[in-house]
Amino acid sequence: MLDIRVLNSYKLDKKELTQIYEQYVVRHFPQNEVKPLKSIYRMWEIDSYCGLGMYAQETNELVGYAFFVQVAGSDMVLLDYFAILEQHRSHGAGAAFLNEMSKYMNGFKGILLETEDILYAENDAEVQERSRRNDFYRRMGTKETGIHTKVYAVPYAVWYYSFSQNKEVDQKECVKNIEVIYHTMIPDEKYEKNVSVTVL
Repeated sequence: MLDIRVLNSYKLDKKELTQIYEQYVVRHFPQNEVKPLKSIYRMWEIDSYCGLGMYAQETNELVGYAFFVQVAGSDMVLLDYFAILEQHRSHGAGAAFLNEMSKYMNGFKGILLETEDILYAENDAEVQERSRRNDFYRRMGTKETGIHTKVYAVPYAVWYYSFSQNKEVDQKECVKNIEVIYHTMIPDEKYEKNVSVTVL
């Protein structure tokens, strides 16, 4: 059994991030949510993208990974991809990793994250899967913002994880930050047609 007391996390270099993308991201996430690697490289080259890996201390085996968009003009980061490898799930690694992230985010107030919008679930299985994922983030202290977005026709609900305990969600601040981040992610000529941000 995985011992979450002996896990190490560190920032990934470009080669490590690429290997994780090619081996895991393309398998862990729906095809319509996996952005081209060239889009990640474009953000990496302007210091707007980074990744973290969590590893078992004794074996240096990869346990989980998290990719972020962090841009100038935003005091929040966007958690782009986050997963624990299948064989290490249900042992507390996800919660431990989420708690570790703040150590690498100096100057940022918290994390914005997107979950597949439960309002667009097509069947009971999708409702259950999305509810399970939302329940995990809720247990970790992540809060719903009431912000719903569509990026290239994929609908998301936006959540916020504050690095300050008991910090209430400032919806206007979250909207401002998610729009700044999306403008970095999506080229201007494609933004208006492919991105929408709605507050419910």
